[in-house]
Amino acid sequence: MQEPTALNSPSLATHQKIQFTGIAVTYNEAQRLRGCLNSLRFCEQLIVVDLGSTDASVEIAQQCGAEVVHHERVPIVEHIREKAVTYARNDWVIFLDPDEVLPANIEDELRLLITQQPNLGLINLPRQFYFKNRPLNFTIWGKEQIKQAVLHKNRCKFSPYVHQPVQIINGYISGTLPQQPDYYLKHYWVDSYRQMFEKHWRYIKLEGKSRSERGERFYWGNWFKSIASALIHNLFTYNGIRGGLLGIFLSFFYAWYVAMSLLSLRQYQKSTEKGIVSN
Repeated sequence: MQEPTALNSPSLATHQKIQFTGIAVTYNEAQRLRGCLNSLRFCEQLIVVDLGSTDASVEIAQQCGAEVVHHERVPIVEHIREKAVTYARNDWVIFLDPDEVLPANIEDELRLLITQQPNLGLINLPRQFYFKNRPLNFTIWGKEQIKQAVLHKNRCKFSPYVHQPVQIINGYISGTLPQQPDYYLKHYWVDSYRQMFEKHWRYIKLEGKSRSERGERFYWGNWFKSIASALIHNLFTYNGIRGGLLGIFLSFFYAWYVAMSLLSLRQYQKSTEKGIVSN
C-alpha cells in the first residue's frame, strides 16, 4: 500500500465528502462499549445492533449518540453483518466489535486511502490483541494481525460462517494500513478466563459447519497432526515459550481449540452423512 501522504488540492473535495457509518453488534458489553463508540465519534452515523442486552449496553449506546437497533440473539456477529449493513446511510462502513478501539485520528488516513484508490472495496487495519489489558506479543494472538474493519457496503459480500472473511466483489481491491503502532486497532480480546472459554466454546459449536463449507474433511490422522502443529507453532514459532506461564497456557489453549473445532467438523460431517442416507 502506498504510504499516506499530505492531501493535494484536487482530491480535497472528494476527501471531505467521504462519510462513514460505524456499526457495533453488542450483547452485554457495557464494560467495553463506551470506549469502542467513542473511537467512532468521527462517523456521521453510529449504529449499535443490540441482541437483547440485560446490562447497561443500550443506555451507553444512546449516551454516545448511537442509533440502537434491537435484534434477536445470534451466537456470532457473522450471522448479522449482512443485515446490519442495510441500516447504514453511508457507503463506507466501519465494523468494530464492542471490545475494539480505533486508533486516534485514523479517519484522515482512511479518507486519504479511499481518495487515492477509487476502486477500493475493503480496508484492513493492523490489530493488537490484549489479554486482561496486557498487549500480547506471543502466540498466534501476538503475531502480526489485520482485521477487515472498513468496507464499502456495495463492493463486498458477507459470509454467515464463523471466522470466514468478507469477500470483495470482482473489480475491486483491498488496502492495508502499515503495521505501525499509530494504526493499531486495539482488541481487548479477553477480560477473564471465564469469558475466554465461553466465547470460544460458542465458536466451536459453529466451526464444524464453517469448516465443511470451506471444503474441509475430518480425518483422525490430520486431527493429531493439526493439534501438534498448533502447539509447536504457538510455543516456538510464535514465541509462546517466551511468554512465561501465560504464553504456555495460551499455546495449549489454541491447540485445544483446534482439536475441538475439528471434532465439531467430524460431528457435522457425520450428521450430514446421516441426513443424506435418510433421504
